Amino acid sequence: AALTRRLAEATPVGAAQAHAVGLLTHRADLDIAAVAREIGWSRKHLAARVRNAVGVGPRSYRRLLRFSRLIQKLDTTKPDWAGLAADIGYADQSHLIREFREFAGMTPGDYLARSLPGGGGLIEY
Repeated sequence: AALTRRLAEATPVGAAQAHAVGLLTHRADLDIAAVAREIGWSRKHLAARVRNAVGVGPRSYRRLLRFSRLIQKLDTTKPDWAGLAADIGYADQSHLIREFREFAGMTPGDYLARSLPGGGGLIEY
């Protein structure tokens, strides 16, 4: 219900907003200030426009994207935690684990134990 209400209140996403979200999505080499400069906006304006487009600010959006990439890799490879952390953009393995706990409510090891018990990729309760 809250998401439906939020979507109804959101204004349509314009070309500049879509470009900003695209840069945040596909140009991890650009920091948030560089994305704002590229679009010609202040960081504050970028944050407001991105929040309107995707529901969270630029930093949170990038964190969610990084976490999503991590989950995709966990579903397809046996993890080398330190290597995975570096490949996906975490400062180190401890940052990966901390963020995983924050978003998933469990450690990466617990996630794997629950989601891949028979190799099927489904969470069992």
